[in-house]
Amino acid sequence: MKAPPQTDAARLIQQFGDDVYLDENHFSEITNIPVPTLRTWRSRESGPPFVKIGKRTVRYHWGGAKAYFAANTFGRSAGSDAPRAA
Repeated sequence: MKAPPQTDAARLIQQFGDDVYLDENHFSEITNIPVPTLRTWRSRESGPPFVKIGKRTVRYHWGGAKAYFAANTFGRSAGSDAPRAA
């Protein structure tokens, strides 16, 4: 069976690792978060960290986004030392 084709965003992450900056379309593609949701979060100063270059150019640092998601992950995951809620 053939592997599914790799997306542009996945190729960028594979090539540059956590130090890649993704535009909102690539970031949306890799996280499955709709672009309008990302825009709403930015306007409310919430959601994953982003860099604004000039008036309109926005980039998401993949390493920073991964850290944000890790810090905002709730529940017990495999290997977690967090205690379970009673």
